[in-house]
Amino acid sequence: MKHSSFRRTFLAAGQEERTITTGIDQDQAGNEEQAAEAPILKIGHVASILGVPTARIRLWEHERLINPLRTDSGQRRYSPRDLERLQTIRDLLDTKAMTLTGVREALSEEVVPPSSMEPSPAPADPVGARAKALRLQQGMSLRDLAKLSGISPSALGAFERGLNKPNTGRISKIAHALGTTVPELLGTAPPESGTVVRAAERPSLPLNDEGVTIELLYRSATALQPQSIVVQPGCGIREAITHTGEDFLVVMTGEINLVLDTIEVHHLGPGDSATFPSTRPHSFHNPGTVPAHLIWVNTPATF
Repeated sequence: MKHSSFRRTFLAAGQEERTITTGIDQDQAGNEEQAAEAPILKIGHVASILGVPTARIRLWEHERLINPLRTDSGQRRYSPRDLERLQTIRDLLDTKAMTLTGVREALSEEVVPPSSMEPSPAPADPVGARAKALRLQQGMSLRDLAKLSGISPSALGAFERGLNKPNTGRISKIAHALGTTVPELLGTAPPESGTVVRAAERPSLPLNDEGVTIELLYRSATALQPQSIVVQPGCGIREAITHTGEDFLVVMTGEINLVLDTIEVHHLGPGDSATFPSTRPHSFHNPGTVPAHLIWVNTPATF
């Protein structure tokens, strides 16, 4: 979309803010460069234009993908150029092929929207290669793994070749079918012999679920698999996870909706906890406006 198209939408949605917050006169508005930089649109207008929740835009700001100007009262204001950048962020993330880190790196190199990008070979994915090696070690075909994981052979083949990045739910299914754990499949450093895990030294799982951060709270081989999970507003692990064992979680701050068996929804707030068999399909998301912090424990270590 060209600057002029963005500006027409922008001014139509934010006409009142334009006269109040920027002081741009008619001569200035006619200048293409000044109009592209004018911070006159509120976050609600931007979300409406892009078709995304405002929580998702705040998450992108939290992840340093966008840096809007703010008024003296702290309200965000976006320019047409910001809107172009946000549209590119949305389009890149909607392909499901890039993580937030990947988008940040791509934007630092002045990317253009995917529709005008030339296709390029996917880089080798060590996670996919590790899964393939484990499958071959066990004498399994892609069809064998598909039956155990419930994921199609074509999707598994694309994953092994680095052509797609499964979300946490699928990674868990693949790991369980291969007889390993999610941290081991993702290549997280193996447990050491240690009693204490310092807050600044927690290993983080490189997952592909937007707005979800999972850190390991253990360093030694143990029957317990404790994790610290932070879920940004509007985000979560939507595809159900199943594995052997039992799950326990407690909400430290914020709130989540815990979904069991795809239909049973439990709203949990600060101090609330839940325990259930890991064989029950489970997922969760944050319906609130602030990040949710959970402590989650699996036993045995099968996630």
